[in-house]
Amino acid sequence: LRGMVKQPPSHRCGKCPRRFRTRWRLRRHGVVHSPYRPWACRGCGWATKRKASLRAHIRIRHVRSLLRYACRYIGCGAKWIYRSHRRAHELRHRASGVTIRCV
Repeated sequence: LRGMVKQPPSHRCGKCPRRFRTRWRLRRHGVVHSPYRPWACRGCGWATKRKASLRAHIRIRHVRSLLRYACRYIGCGAKWIYRSHRRAHELRHRASGVTIRCV
């Protein structure tokens, strides 16, 4: 596709100022404006508008073999794939005033 001139976005969303180069991208964007969340997690009930988001949620929150970073606050039990996610989660504990931490 090198050297090709990109067409300006000609497909406009009727509900916001966004514009898209293809009709397919405009249709895909349409779910943003819908309250409908057809993709629900069987494990916890969390719901989303896109199947890809549900897959990512399941991979990050429910694949037990990957959950190797457990929250170090007593009684929490949350587990994460990434240490940075655990760190962000534990910062929320501290912000809420919970100070008991098991190291």
